[in-house]
Order: sequence, then structure tokens, then C-alpha cells
Amino acid sequence: MNDLKETCSQDLLTFAKAWASLGENVCEQVERVLDEHELADVNGDAVLLAWERLGGMNEDVDMALKSWLDLDDSERVGGDDLCPGSLRCMTS
Repeated sequence: MNDLKETCSQDLLTFAKAWASLGENVCEQVERVLDEHELADVNGDAVLLAWERLGGMNEDVDMALKSWLDLDDSERVGGDDLCPGSLRCMTS
């Protein structure tokens, strides 16, 4: 929570707007990735969208999304196969 206190109000508003722009379903998928115990059946397209909109705004969110994107498809139980040339390939 200390990080939140050190965040300037404009950065917080920017993050809140970006988070809200994801929509309820994508936010749910991001929450599953952040939970780390809920990686089964996470929608890869949702993670990519979150990476595009939230990337660079919050270190914890960045690390969680990047960790999920770096998983092999076999490690994503029920996860999506991401097509070649996707953002996943560009961030690895």
C-alpha cells in the first residue's frame, strides 16, 4: 500500500481510466493472473489487451502479466494458444 501513497494523483487517475477501459471481463482475467493461483483458463487475448493498455503503469501488474505471457502454452492449463506475431512474441 505504500506504493499507492507515493503515486501522484494524475498517475492514479490515468491507471484507473485505463483499468476501467478494459471492461469487466478483461479485468476479471487480469485479477486471475494477479492471484497467481487462478491461471487455468485465462483468456490470452484479455491478457494481451491488458498488457497493451496497462503496460508500464504499475510494476506489480506488469510483472504478473509478463510472467503469464512468458509461460509456455503447456503451462497455461486450458490457456489460449497465441498466434505467431502476437504481442507475446514481441515482449519475450
